[in-house]
Amino acid sequence: MYIIIYMSETNFVLTTSYYKILHTLSLFDSDKIYPSKELVCKILKGVDDESSCPFKDYDTFSTLVSYSNKKISRMIQMLVRYNYAKRVYSRVENEFYLSLSNLGKNALSEYFKKHRQKWVKKKPKIKKLFVHLDEI
Repeated sequence: MYIIIYMSETNFVLTTSYYKILHTLSLFDSDKIYPSKELVCKILKGVDDESSCPFKDYDTFSTLVSYSNKKISRMIQMLVRYNYAKRVYSRVENEFYLSLSNLGKNALSEYFKKHRQKWVKKKPKIKKLFVHLDEI
């Protein structure tokens, strides 16, 4: 007995968040840098540490602060799956890095023809680590 499974064809729609990721990859491409997935997550979330500090002036720095690293990683994976981004292998580091594909460049240029190029930077909400007894 054989079971036939029909896959429904789904349309992948790029939202503004996907365009922010593509724009981040294009900024790296213009600087001739291949970033890791982790570095892209840090930049979009606005993490200020020694690895992301040189890229603090990117337009997309801290524009997806409410997204988790897992969600941004999944979004990057979807961009790779649908050929908007590509993975580049480094033999020296034995790791994969990211780059913008031609389809991603075309999609980003079409987006910027219709929309403004400035992203809204968001400040992460700082959670209090302690409370004075008088405030309770």
